[in-house]
Amino acid sequence: DIIKKSRQDLIDNAGYDEIVIEDFYDCFLSALEKLKDLPKQFSDQKDFTLYPEFVAQHLMSVLCNHEEANYIIMYARFLAACYLKKNAILFEDFLGGDIAGFCQREVEQVDVECDHPQIIAITNYLQQGVEINAVSQMGDKIDITLIPEDNFPDNDFRICSLFVPGHYDALYS
Repeated sequence: DIIKKSRQDLIDNAGYDEIVIEDFYDCFLSALEKLKDLPKQFSDQKDFTLYPEFVAQHLMSVLCNHEEANYIIMYARFLAACYLKKNAILFEDFLGGDIAGFCQREVEQVDVECDHPQIIAITNYLQQGVEINAVSQMGDKIDITLIPEDNFPDNDFRICSLFVPGHYDALYS
C-alpha cells in the first residue's frame, strides 16, 4: 500500500514530474508484485524447506539484472528524497539547510553511496527497519546499529545489511 500511494506522493509533495518517475515506479511495483506471488508459484512443490532458497534465487535474479536493479534503487532514492523534502525541518540543521540541493547531489544520484540521513529517510518512508552490521574498527567484533532503534508499531521485521566502507551488502539468514 505504501508503494502504491508513493507515486502520487512523489508528484504532489516532492515536486517530481510523473514522466520522470513512472518507469521507476512501474519497475519497483512489479518487483514487489512478483515477490507477493512467489508463494503461489511455489505451492506445487512438496518440500517447503526449499522455499527460502526459492525466494533467494528470485531476489538474486531481480537484483543481478543490472537495468532492473538500477530502476529499483533509483525509485528507492526518490522515496528517500521525498521523505527528506517532506520532513526538511528535521534535517535542515544536520544537512546544512539546503535539503533540495542535498537530495539532488547525494540522494538522487545512482553512484553516490548512501549515508545515515538517506537510511533514516527510506526506513521511515517504507516503515521498514534495518539492522546494519559493521566490523568494529578494532576488527574484533561486529557493531550492530538498528534504525530505528525500536521497531515500527506494525512491523517487527528488519532488513539486515553488512556495511563495509563505501558499500552495503544484504545479509541473508
